[in-house]
Amino acid sequence: MHFLNEQHKKNFWQICSEDKGFDQRDLERVALFYIIAGNDTLFSQRKNIYDFKERAIDVEIDEKGRVFIPGEAWHTSSTIALIRLAYNLFNGFKDERTNPMDLLSNLDDDNFDLAFNAMNIRFKRI
Repeated sequence: MHFLNEQHKKNFWQICSEDKGFDQRDLERVALFYIIAGNDTLFSQRKNIYDFKERAIDVEIDEKGRVFIPGEAWHTSSTIALIRLAYNLFNGFKDERTNPMDLLSNLDDDNFDLAFNAMNIRFKRI
């Protein structure tokens, strides 16, 4: 697996250790954790993004059709795009904004690499 840097690798394995029952063959969960671990904001909000006790995500859509994640207003267009992609790779989540143009167009180089690598992981391309 190609990590963006050592911190990404460290974050990834920390998330894996927090998820009881983690299995590296569960590519859906690996892709989800890979994305969360590779973005500092998502990593700091991981417990709002993923329920480690239930081992699940709980997607809520607000009145404006945006993905709602509990917590302070830490969301940006990039973090929301990454969350949508991570959720889509995890369980097929989709809405009107879960398409390649909306998901990838506003990502900087590191987040684009993160998204691309997660898709490769999910579909066994690397």
